[in-house]
Amino acid sequence: MSNMQKDSMRLSSLGSRLDYQDHGSPLTPPPSATSSATALSRRWPGASIWPSLDLLETPDDPFSIEREARLHRQAAAVNEATFTWSGQLPPRNNKNPLYSYKVFLGGVPWDITEAGLINTFSGYGPLSVEWPGKDGKHPRCPPKGNMPKGYVYLVFENEKSVRALLQACTQDLLHPEENGEYYFKMSSRRMRCKDVQVIPWVISDSNYVRCPSQRLDPSKTVFVGALHGMLNAEALASIMNDLFGGVMYAGIDTDKHKYPIGSGRVTFNNQRSYLKAVCAAFVEIKTPKFTKKVRAVWF
Repeated sequence: MSNMQKDSMRLSSLGSRLDYQDHGSPLTPPPSATSSATALSRRWPGASIWPSLDLLETPDDPFSIEREARLHRQAAAVNEATFTWSGQLPPRNNKNPLYSYKVFLGGVPWDITEAGLINTFSGYGPLSVEWPGKDGKHPRCPPKGNMPKGYVYLVFENEKSVRALLQACTQDLLHPEENGEYYFKMSSRRMRCKDVQVIPWVISDSNYVRCPSQRLDPSKTVFVGALHGMLNAEALASIMNDLFGGVMYAGIDTDKHKYPIGSGRVTFNNQRSYLKAVCAAFVEIKTPKFTKKVRAVWF
């Protein structure tokens, strides 16, 4: 029996056990997903569970999001891509967008402190800082050998603050087809007027349905990890459709602030496209703005 036939038998068995009939929306995972994912990971070592289900149960630990996403980034980093997609991401046409209260801040000064961040951005509204790589108990003093990363997440208390921050940013409008980026000039004790990138998230970008009237088949859904932060659901659907065909739905998993956690799901309308995506395992995405290798596994 070929590996493809074996995979097909495993996937068919999995699909028969996933039932969405008890849910009002075809986009909502079944309540048994978490327990079944644990069992499935034992059946097929290396398979990945759907992290967002567990993250929502641990809201008091904001850095659990980073830990889950890191697992998929590590897997993608050590495996070769079997498919490569190159091109421009589809333009975003968001009219009157509703933003997540959380924004990504990239390229912050290396010597910036949490107090410095709050002092800089509190003028736009009350906020807290999620800083991957820092000790949560001592945010200004990371443990030895665990220096903070060059990016942080700002979490405001309302959307109005996010809009005010974006209005204070300069925007790269030279490439409107690539969705102009936001930049904010900030200073620290040793750096002056450094451009840091601000990446907001439009909540409606989390889901894309090609044909709303057609019910989705959970047995043809794949989990995709290690996604780039600039990739929305429509772009993910477009890329996967170009590579494998038959994409009906794409969703980006988000945290309690409705901000992406670096994973998502794609549902196909036929078994051939689904199996092709699963067997691909790792896909490299190349755009003028970034190159990223993502991981696709059966759900």
